[in-house]
Amino acid sequence: MRVSKPGVDVLTAAERDLTFNSQWSMLSLLQKGSFFSHRPDGYLESFRTVTVYFNRSYARRPMVFLSVIRHGTTFHWQHIGSCLNWFVSPTRYTYMCNVFNDRFAFTNFRYPNLNGGEHLYDYTVRYLIWDYDV
Repeated sequence: MRVSKPGVDVLTAAERDLTFNSQWSMLSLLQKGSFFSHRPDGYLESFRTVTVYFNRSYARRPMVFLSVIRHGTTFHWQHIGSCLNWFVSPTRYTYMCNVFNDRFAFTNFRYPNLNGGEHLYDYTVRYLIWDYDV
């Protein structure tokens, strides 16, 4: 699998224009898994967080690949990186993932829609954690 930098065609991208390539020999899979992120209680909670701990703490934040599926739909998003990633609605964050040296935290937000109601979603999240320290 290859992921290119924004604005670069992944099919013709040079190695320097890639943010991820599964053929890179320095990457090793640390762990993988999945979890269900329950929607926040619309009355008492404005967010819910699921934390996944790594097997150890790393000098540099490892690369996390997320596949996020909104429960009950075919909506599907993918994210990769070692920093803060988020999916944004027109009004505010729907969810975000923050990567640390020893864990990542996936936060599911409650947020208002434009008609005065609220969006509350459940997500199934699959993840791969890669170590690119040499």
